[in-house]
Amino acid sequence: MDELTRFKDWWLKTRPFVVPHDSSLIFDNNIRGCVLYRAECWQVQLFVLDPNTNIPEHLHPNVDSFEVFLSGDIEFTINGQVLTPRSDTPNFNGNSVHYGKFIRVSPSTWHGGRSGNVGGMFLSVQQWLNGVRPTNVGDDWEHRPNENERNYADNRTV
Repeated sequence: MDELTRFKDWWLKTRPFVVPHDSSLIFDNNIRGCVLYRAECWQVQLFVLDPNTNIPEHLHPNVDSFEVFLSGDIEFTINGQVLTPRSDTPNFNGNSVHYGKFIRVSPSTWHGGRSGNVGGMFLSVQQWLNGVRPTNVGDDWEHRPNENERNYADNRTV
């Protein structure tokens, strides 16, 4: 088991909150985020997506992470393939059918997502690499070569 997996398992079991005073809240177009934990190279962020938001595939070259599905109807993609199809149908106990599923996203993995009519929420459990200190994971963003910028508002789905 690698360090990030151990950190994810520890954080999800104990859920300690170490919220930094600076840069703990993120408002990025149709996405809101908050840092729930930050220490050394480790960070956990909670992200909430507005309904019908598209996050184009991208990389975080200095971050290794697990994306942990919490609620809503979010479609996560890795290298263009849908890993969690959107679904607003709850499972037998009222949670989303994808609740608790996690996806490993390495620094070289193209990934993205799209929320449906109810929006969505997920955790990003991160290990920051290459001596880069944790900040908003959106600040460590590399878009595909044919894209000039990320623009969630113009990429909203209907």
